[in-house]
Amino acid sequence: IKSELIYKQNHDYNESIQLLDQALAGIDKKSSIGSLFYMKRIKMGLDSDDAKVKQEALKNLEQLANDKESALQQEAQYLLGLYFIANNDIAKAQEIFKNLVDSNDDSALIKSLWVKLAQEKLGLVFDK
Repeated sequence: IKSELIYKQNHDYNESIQLLDQALAGIDKKSSIGSLFYMKRIKMGLDSDDAKVKQEALKNLEQLANDKESALQQEAQYLLGLYFIANNDIAKAQEIFKNLVDSNDDSALIKSLWVKLAQEKLGLVFDK
């Protein structure tokens, strides 16, 4: 929370990301709360002007998108697709969205928001 406040008040990206990194050092990335903060850190890294920081965040996002054990896998896949759209790699984005849609559990009681959003990006009808 302090990290976000620093960024909103002072627009000090570097201090904000340092604070978040310090907090993440003591949190299990696989825990419910830890995974949310880890995703926040990835998003901040993707927004960085530093190419090295951005590349590291992209690598972390790709790892999370491939982690079948993570509760944030589908969100990571969707964000990765958006990343590729923003970087004009439409074919790669479509591949990621298609994989996300194909991984959907049709028997689930609650339908995945991330799958629905990926279906929208692919132009598929998803309401039945």
